[in-house]
Formats: sequence, C-alpha cells, structure tokens
Amino acid sequence: MSQENVEVVKRGWEAWIAGDFHALFAVFDPAVQWDTTSFEGWPEDEVYYGHEGVRRFFEDWLASWDRYEAGVEEYLDVDDDRVLVLCWQRGYGSGSHVPVEMDWAQLCTLKRGLVCRLEAYSDRQAALEAVGLRDG
Repeated sequence: MSQENVEVVKRGWEAWIAGDFHALFAVFDPAVQWDTTSFEGWPEDEVYYGHEGVRRFFEDWLASWDRYEAGVEEYLDVDDDRVLVLCWQRGYGSGSHVPVEMDWAQLCTLKRGLVCRLEAYSDRQAALEAVGLRDG
C-alpha cells in the first residue's frame, strides 16, 4: 500500500503545482487536517480542518505572494500510511516584492487511499527526525 500512497501524494502535489484545486482536493479526505504547528512563523491558525479550512489556508497563503512557485525534490515512503515530502517554495512577497526562498518538508498521513493529515515543517531535519530518519 505504501507505494500507492506515494502516488496519491504525487498526484496532489502535481495538482498544487498546476493550480488545480479540484484535483488536489480529490486526494484529500473530507476531514483532512493541515497542521502548521511545526512551521515556524506561520501567524494564523495552527491546524486547519476539513476541505473548507484547508482551502482557506491555501487562499491566505497564495494571497501573501505576488509570484509563487513550489516543487518537490523527493518523496520518502516512511511506512504503511505516511509519506514525507522534501519540497521547496519561492516567490516575491505581496506588496514588498521581497524574494523569499525556502526548503521545507510535509508529512502526509493517508487512510483508505486519501490524505487525512498534512504536517508542515519549516525545518527539514526536524521532519526527518520526526519519522525516525536522518538527513543524508
């Protein structure tokens, strides 16, 4: 099942990169949770619940950029129900035009073929340690 989970997460990331919210939410459980407690500096809610909450997070996030892009460096099959994504994002802050670039990680938990929990980590090493892996 774990390789299938990696494929689900890949489809979600491909949809995000393409700006296709419909396809993105198709891989999310209706009760999905987006946890930002390990994402340093996020000033809003710490956990977003359900499609509505996650959609609000995405809208707020994208509104903070004049130009934004994201991508994935690696998908790590952690165990039967978790996939760790090593990802990046960059863009220019809305209004300030300050360039921002960040490497980060996202831990995805899946149940019944859908992503039910996403945990965002601003520190990749912390994410690797959270799943029992070390960098390198």
